Amino acid sequence: LRIVRIYRFSLDLGFDIDSEVLASINKNKDLLNNIRKEKILEEIRKTSHREELKQILKELEINNL
Repeated sequence: LRIVRIYRFSLDLGFDIDSEVLASINKNKDLLNNIRKEKILEEIRKTSHREELKQILKELEINNL
């Protein structure tokens, strides 16, 4: 869930995700397959604003997550 959480935190707190972190996410993204889809959706829903939710989904899609 940390992979999804970093996108939410970056939007909620207003910071860019470091390129090394993005590389690590890309390397480990297959680990998301080990997590129930409901847990991932629950994490995404925690975002505070609808517009941020759209951005999170966009970032996940861009990074093939």
